[in-house]
This record gives sequence, structure tokens and C-alpha cells, in this order.
Amino acid sequence: MDRRTAVIGLAVCMFVSSMGWMIMQFPDILMMVTDIGHDVDSKWVLSMYIIAEVTVLPAAGKLTDVYGPRKVLTAGAAVFVIGALLCAVTGTESMLVAMRTVQGIGAGTVFAVVLASVGRMYPRSERGHPHEVMTAAFAFGSLYGAMIGWWFVMDSGFGIDPGWRYTFCLEAALMLVGWAVAMRGLPEQDARRTGGHDILWTVLVAALIADLMIMSQLVNDEMELVSIGTGAMVLAALILSFAVGYVERRADDPVLPRRMGMTRVGSMACMFMAGFCGLGMVQFLMRFMLLGIGVSIYEASLTFLFLLAGGGITSMIGLKKVNSTGVRPWVMIGAVIVMIGFAVASQTLMLGMNYVRLSLFIIGLGLGCMVTEILCSIQGTTKVTDMGSVTAVTMSSRFIGILLGVASYTAILDHRVSAVVGSIGDGIGSNGILWLVENYLVLHDKVVEVFESSVELCCLVAGILCAVILAIAYLMVGKDDVVPHEFIGKDGSGFDDEPEEED
Repeated sequence: MDRRTAVIGLAVCMFVSSMGWMIMQFPDILMMVTDIGHDVDSKWVLSMYIIAEVTVLPAAGKLTDVYGPRKVLTAGAAVFVIGALLCAVTGTESMLVAMRTVQGIGAGTVFAVVLASVGRMYPRSERGHPHEVMTAAFAFGSLYGAMIGWWFVMDSGFGIDPGWRYTFCLEAALMLVGWAVAMRGLPEQDARRTGGHDILWTVLVAALIADLMIMSQLVNDEMELVSIGTGAMVLAALILSFAVGYVERRADDPVLPRRMGMTRVGSMACMFMAGFCGLGMVQFLMRFMLLGIGVSIYEASLTFLFLLAGGGITSMIGLKKVNSTGVRPWVMIGAVIVMIGFAVASQTLMLGMNYVRLSLFIIGLGLGCMVTEILCSIQGTTKVTDMGSVTAVTMSSRFIGILLGVASYTAILDHRVSAVVGSIGDGIGSNGILWLVENYLVLHDKVVEVFESSVELCCLVAGILCAVILAIAYLMVGKDDVVPHEFIGKDGSGFDDEPEEED
């Protein structure tokens, strides 16, 4: 087994699955699909991919434990490629939405296999480097997928504009390359778990995640953040959560270990909150730069290199030390650093793009202390036979946090902008066009002011949520993920092969 070859292939698969989320993210790209007819709400072309991707994650993780990474990766890559190619030839927008859903199912399956495979192939003491590679692949794909799609649809700068259909051909080709390379290094037979797949649990978890994901897409569009509709979807999520717990406790072959431990539960909670307040805010800032202050897609993408640079620095340090220190100090330090980053970000509109870059670099430093370290800590306290399930549920919590965070921050901005626009509309009177022309500068100043204050408020909310992460880490995350030096054998296996106590 050539683990390095497998990591390269898996990283390509990770890049493609995360790129698929963002490759049709912005309105300028959606305008280019009008040649196939506008028979559904165009937002679902964007949304159904990520909804399907996250919904399928827990089931795909369990399947990885049961059947091994090779079979599940092959199935996921095949579904992704078929979905992508059908997207490229579709003739209606509703068909495009359906095929994006298929593509998302394949992407979620691949995503689950990629991270579980790192936990399976590498002992605890050696997982840092491959996880850094996967984190970089995910970050580049999700942050630069929009730029790649823009390049295909808009002006590439070289006089060649292939068109939006070719973005899907590119995705299919890259996924096939990643699969072929990964299969050269993945183990032939490594399915170590016996038992079947609990269908009822799978259906309930899929319904729970789909409920939360769809809610994140409907907020700010078809219903308010605080509304009866939102309340109903939150209530449904709570009921489904209790049902999932009930079924899990009574299952013959539970998806998650029966004894999760406070450290793992607290770490998953911190992962959700880091997604909500950190990565959710980062995605919001990306949208704000493009749609709020008119920064070009290329300038915005280059600006986010500062985020990646900051995250890379602390991630490399943290992943080398987390086995001996435990994850708790890294999460707490990271939360404080992210708070500082958002304090700087709250002033960026007034101080200019250099402060945007500085704030993103600081936020990256903080997130680099948390996200990958949490994943390594959870995998380090998980038996190999549960690696896929636990990893997939952890990453599901992260994705749900990101999208709920984006929805919440966008709701704050939309509400405040709508209030200003409404007050302006009340004062226009009968001669509206003339009034707008004469008061253009006044309106512009008011809109800029409300954008600035809204970003300040969003950064304040994110900072408060970082304080919640700090409290969760302090109260719930202990030291049971620390591997004593004398326990680490020559293979560095740590906790992975330790027998788990029965209830």
C-alpha cells in the first residue's frame, strides 16, 4: 500500500467535491444558464448540491466502516461523475437541479471516505501531515471554486470562454483522476466492521440534516429568521434529534460508539460552533466582498490567501503538538484569536482592503488552531472500526454550522438594509424618479453606513459565539485525548486499537 499515492488521489477528490459547492455560486454565473429555460427557482441549482452532500455524510461514513474505503470511494466517484456529466448535457433547469442533487450525493460519499481513510491508513502520531493536505484541498476548492466557474463562464482573459457546461466536464475529469490515483494506494481489503446498516437511523439522520440545511437556504428568502416557518423547522429538528438518539441507543450495530465521552461530545460541539461563527462568517464576508462592496472575484480570491496562510501556520504547529497537549488548549487559544480577528474585521470597511486582509489572516490563525486539531483529536480517541461514522458525523456538524452561520449573518444584513430601504421609500413621494436622482449621494451614504454597521454587528455576534466555544472547551473537553508518551508504540497507534469499554 502506497499511502502517499493514496493521499494525493484523495486530496484531488476532496478538492473536486468542495469545488462543486462553489462553482456556480454567484448570480453572474446563474445568468448563463438561462439558455436552458427558467422553470424553477435558480437558487436550488446552488443549494441542492450542498444539501445532498451533507445529508449523505453520516450514511457514507457508516458504509465506509462496513465495506471499506475502496468500494465506497468507487461508488461515490461514479455517482459524482454521472451527475456531473448529466448536468453538462441537461436541457432544463429543473433537470439541472435534479442532477446537481445526484452530484452532491456522490460528493458527500467521497468526502466521507477521504477523511475516514486518513484515520484508517495512518496511526495517530502520523495523521497531522495528511490532514493538513486534506484541509488545504478543501479550502482551495471551496474558496476558489467560484473563481474557476467564473473563468469558464465570463472573460477568462485569454480570449477563450468555454461556457458553463464545461465546468461539469472538468469536475468529472478531475474526480476520475483523483479516484484512479487514490485506488493505487488504498488498501485492498480493510473493511473491519461486521453488521448491517441501520436503515431507520439513516433515514432519521438524513431527515434531520436535510431539515436544517433546507432551513438555512429558505431563511432570508421565503421566510424570516424569526418566524413561524423557522420555528416549525427548528421544532422538527429537535423531534428528529430525540428520535435519532432513541434509535441509536437500541440498535444492535450503533453507528456511533455507545460511550462517546465528554471530550468527543464537546469537541463536536466546538466543531459546530467553529463552523457557525468562524467559517460561516468567512463565507459571509466572501459574499459581502463580491456583492456588497463590488470587489472582483479575482481580487476576493487572492485576498482569501491571507486566510489560508494564517490557518496553515497554526495548523502545522497544532497538529504536531495536539497528541501530547490534547485539543482543549488549542481550541481555547483559537477561539481567542478568532475573536481578535473579528474585532479587526468589524472596522475593515472604514479602514480599507489591507485591514480586510489582516483580519482574514488573524481569523485564519485562530481557525487553524481548532478545526483540524478537533478532527485529529476525535479520530485519535476512536477505534478504527468506527472511524468512518464518527468522522462523518463530526464533519456534518461543521457543514451545518457553516450554512446556518451564513444564513444568520445574511439575515441580520438583509433586515437592516430592508429597514433603510423601506424608510427611504416612505419619503420619496409621488415624484419618485426625480427624488432618487437628486438624492443619489444621500442614498449611497445611507446604504454604505448600514452595510458598515451591519458588518460590525455580525462581527460582534461572531465574537460572542467564539466566547461560547471558549466556555464549551473549558467545561466539556478534558484530557482523555492525550496519549502518554510511554503508550505510543513504534507505529504511533495511540488509542486507535484500544478496546472500548462496554456499557
